[in-house]
Amino acid sequence: MVLLKNQQQVSGLYFNDQAFGRNGRSYFVLSGEMHYFRIDAKLWTKHLKFAKEAGLNTISSYVPWSLHEQVEGRPDFKGKYAPNLNLERFIELCKEMELNLILKPGPYILAELAMHGIPRWFFENYPDALACDSNGRPYPVKYTCLKHPDYKQKVMRWYDAVMPLIAANQLSNGGPVALVQVCNEVGLFQWLNGCGDYSATSLESYRDYLKNTYKNIGALNKYYGSDYSDFAKVKASVGKVTSREGHLAYRDWETFHRDFYAEYIGWLIEEIRQRKVNVPLFHNVPGWVFGRAKSMPVCLSMYHKLSRLYPNILLGVDHIPENPSYRNFHDDRLINTFTKALQGNRGPTYVAELQAGTREANVRVYPNEMELFYKACLANGAVAMNYYMFSEGENPPGWGIYDSSFYLQTPLNIQGEPGDSYPVIEYISRLIKTHGQRLCDSQNKALQALAFYPPYYYREFTCPLFIGENLDDRSFIQCRLDPRMVTDELLFDSLGKLLAMDNQEYDAVDITNTDAVQLDRYKQIWVACTEQMDAASQQMLLEYVRRGGHLICFPTLPKLDLNANPCTVLADGLGVSSDQILPDSDGMIRWVETKEEIHAISYIETLNAKQGQVIALTRNGKPCAIKVNCQKGSAAILGTGFMYQAAAHKQAWQHLSLDINFKGPVNCDNPLIITRTRLHKNGGGYFFMLNYHNQAITTKANFGGEFFLPPFSGLVLVFDMPVSENFTIVNTTSEITKIETTDCGINIEVSGNENTPGQICLDTTRTIKNVLLNDKSIPFEQSSRKVKIYY
Repeated sequence: MVLLKNQQQVSGLYFNDQAFGRNGRSYFVLSGEMHYFRIDAKLWTKHLKFAKEAGLNTISSYVPWSLHEQVEGRPDFKGKYAPNLNLERFIELCKEMELNLILKPGPYILAELAMHGIPRWFFENYPDALACDSNGRPYPVKYTCLKHPDYKQKVMRWYDAVMPLIAANQLSNGGPVALVQVCNEVGLFQWLNGCGDYSATSLESYRDYLKNTYKNIGALNKYYGSDYSDFAKVKASVGKVTSREGHLAYRDWETFHRDFYAEYIGWLIEEIRQRKVNVPLFHNVPGWVFGRAKSMPVCLSMYHKLSRLYPNILLGVDHIPENPSYRNFHDDRLINTFTKALQGNRGPTYVAELQAGTREANVRVYPNEMELFYKACLANGAVAMNYYMFSEGENPPGWGIYDSSFYLQTPLNIQGEPGDSYPVIEYISRLIKTHGQRLCDSQNKALQALAFYPPYYYREFTCPLFIGENLDDRSFIQCRLDPRMVTDELLFDSLGKLLAMDNQEYDAVDITNTDAVQLDRYKQIWVACTEQMDAASQQMLLEYVRRGGHLICFPTLPKLDLNANPCTVLADGLGVSSDQILPDSDGMIRWVETKEEIHAISYIETLNAKQGQVIALTRNGKPCAIKVNCQKGSAAILGTGFMYQAAAHKQAWQHLSLDINFKGPVNCDNPLIITRTRLHKNGGGYFFMLNYHNQAITTKANFGGEFFLPPFSGLVLVFDMPVSENFTIVNTTSEITKIETTDCGINIEVSGNENTPGQICLDTTRTIKNVLLNDKSIPFEQSSRKVKIYY
């Protein structure tokens, strides 16, 4: 990422491609969400004290416009409306306790607060600014048209009030404010409703978008196959697609929304900067639904244009798994990789909302599950985490949307008293205090990548989240594959999960926002394709193969571009053509090499290649998987795909893969354990073992250690970690929570399960005379530079 040159010098906190930094060193941001406006002001000090004692270095809170400006034109931050709205005092307390502060001043904050942070007076006084459904009526859950001039004018006045307070208290001015969020989860209402904004202002802007795109009505008519006399006659898409025109119009309607999300957030960024706020800015991406994140890439795609126009705004992610398990263990990993890919693999992985408690009374949060998930976040690349919520809250009277309380089973209750999960936060903080900087300088390294193609997720209106009906089956452009099946089932819940189960390392690349240098880092790239892909992206993949890469495409090769025009750049370049799509397939295919039969999806496409090697056949003997060579590289094309149902599916994808090791340098012998490694830039790194099962598991690591992992538990282990000029920790079976060097040697604090034999291997130039554990001598062996300690 190309960062502003003065960001590091001015803001105090900054970020690069890998991590946040402060004073020239990597810095792990560990924060807790604490809504000052939901806590008695007399208890602020108590809550902050326990946050500090838990090891947090930062506090995060929304700043609700609706509460601070309850009367139009009379904003207040001194507590005039209520004592717990004295934001100035809350900021002072954070500074006094040496806690950094993340402020999220909206204008939208959501946060399960009535009106989502927008003042009631705005909805009452400016009804024309409301977003509307396709019948022109305001939505039952009111929200604004983000383009309406009344809304934009009032937002600027809100910023005129709140931004000077933030600027005066940012790090560069001696205050605690280190980060600022720009609005919150833009596009959420459209995603949840499965419907766009049909207000008059939005429709006028949509027609302007069409004018800018097509220049004249004749060009639009040629594209749609329509006969509109004027752009003013063009209607925004609604209902089920019944023609080719309907498919193309929905594509424009969804693209328009993405453009105006970028325009809106970009406008807010510029307004914030004009008001002298110089701290890093971020925006939060939603997407978990009922403990799964399969829908989150749709939300990510809403920021497709934003990430290109404003690369210096960081996208933070939500991780709310409810109950981590073997069912959803891969979700956060895939979302982290897709989010980084969308940003051109720039910027650190920031979990802006990390589950710590629940807003749902029917969800039980178990401390051991949360500890496992927090360690998984570290395993999957997180370098900044915000516990959401750290403190329970109570809604101001008349402002709740469920009941008076806000969040349950949090580390601190409303009175500021520690709950069951508080010790977990303390323990993770000890790990971060010891390893935070080194973790920030350690990355997941992969030799393969999954292709992330945002246009496949432009579907929040045609495939509404909660309705289930597909309004565009794409039959009018002669396509049969459902993009949801390709992305959610074949890519997310089959390939992505099975590679993770096999403990293979992988990244993701957005093939619309990458270059040859980035692609060539990978030995192979997996591409889940529908029948559509733009020509430039097809050419990008083809050139990757020609330069020596291995490409794996399934369950088809693109035949059309995004405008539904014929486009076979990739297939032609590889010399592969489609023979036929079997209409009555039983879903069974047979691998040529092993003769094994396996069940695939019902869509099976037979393939032809003049110089290809047949990998798999249908039951009637037709090729459905082919490997071809193309200049310096190769490609494997599978004319179908696998849902993860049968045991054989775990290895099925490997028939298409290169036969090389895609795992990390450290691993274990029990396939039920999920492992990951993060490699430090100067050597060594971290090895993670994660048990997502409701049973204890034993295993051995390839460095010789034996482990006992209780149900729903994980380990963060160092390897080849220098601790002084004379000592390096080569490996260990225990988590290391503290390291101190003294004139006499080193003090190492360890933590582990009593059923795991304790062992630390050191490399040292010194002769070890004694090793003490709790002031008692314990056995050790020294041979040359190697020392093994047993406990």
